[in-house]
Amino acid sequence: MPKVEISSKGLIQTTGNGLQIDLPVTLNSSGLSGVRYSSETSIIKTGAGNTQMSVVVPPGALLTDVGVVCTDGVDASTSLTVTAKVGTAAGGAQICAAANFASAATGTDIIEAGHAISTSGANGEGAAALAFVAECAMRATAARTVHFTITHDTGNLTSGKVVCYAAYAVV
Repeated sequence: MPKVEISSKGLIQTTGNGLQIDLPVTLNSSGLSGVRYSSETSIIKTGAGNTQMSVVVPPGALLTDVGVVCTDGVDASTSLTVTAKVGTAAGGAQICAAANFASAATGTDIIEAGHAISTSGANGEGAAALAFVAECAMRATAARTVHFTITHDTGNLTSGKVVCYAAYAVV
């Protein structure tokens, strides 16, 4: 079986096996499951503030999970609370209300690299988790943007990076 490569040059068959995709792909097919990830984003801020990220899911995508993954440990210079929420608009909470990723925390690695908060069981502080809002629009017929907001209420975040994701099934 030949290796199939998909790139900006088109579809190429080469010696070997497997599938290699070297560009962003959008597949609009019923029954497809997928995950869209944001770019790794710094959440370093002086004073209270928000960091906004987003991903676009394809037409017919039914959200099955959303979450935030800490890719570089978060440090805080003063005691503060870090929350995550998810919406259909920037800064919104139409999909998931704000949940604590860390609270009353100060020092090194208040959120350690590799920790996450999601609707599928990854918990932030204690048992805090993102939860889908009752009667939120889980599916849209058109492609849509899922917005993530990471907020801290006071003080300074002196290090930290996160990646947000939305998992879906096309129905």
